[in-house]
Amino acid sequence: MSGQDAGVGVSGQGAGVGVSGQEAGYLIVLKAELSGRGLESAIEVSGYSTRLGLDTPAVHVAPFDQNVVVAPCCDGTWWYWYPWAERIAPAHDVTEAADKVMDLFGSIDDDEDDGEPGAHDPAMAR
Repeated sequence: MSGQDAGVGVSGQGAGVGVSGQEAGYLIVLKAELSGRGLESAIEVSGYSTRLGLDTPAVHVAPFDQNVVVAPCCDGTWWYWYPWAERIAPAHDVTEAADKVMDLFGSIDDDEDDGEPGAHDPAMAR
């Protein structure tokens, strides 16, 4: 199934170049899972880098940090990764991956924000 078949757009220069079917498939599945939880995202391609760009208006972080990638680990198993090279979850476990992404980037109620610097800051989770 292609991204077009799933109703998923792929944007960026070289869209479709350097994207494996397996890589795109994992990102499409995670995108759908996050969308069902209210976190919108888009699959973005630039050069040979493919990533899931997260729409995180409630979390103020650098654009680089608002991405998830999928790549094989040293043993060949595929994992979802944060861009700072931290593993999120095995790619076959989209529920765990979505849980962890939502924990870090999900909606933040105004009542929960204590106004402290670094509150709800993904950089503080590293």
